[in-house]
Amino acid sequence: MDIWLHYAFLNIRDKSG
Repeated sequence: MDIWLHYAFLNIRDKSG
């Protein structure tokens, strides 16, 4: 489980949004 990847994805989505 890549928790870091999930966090990064959420961060990117938050920034894009």
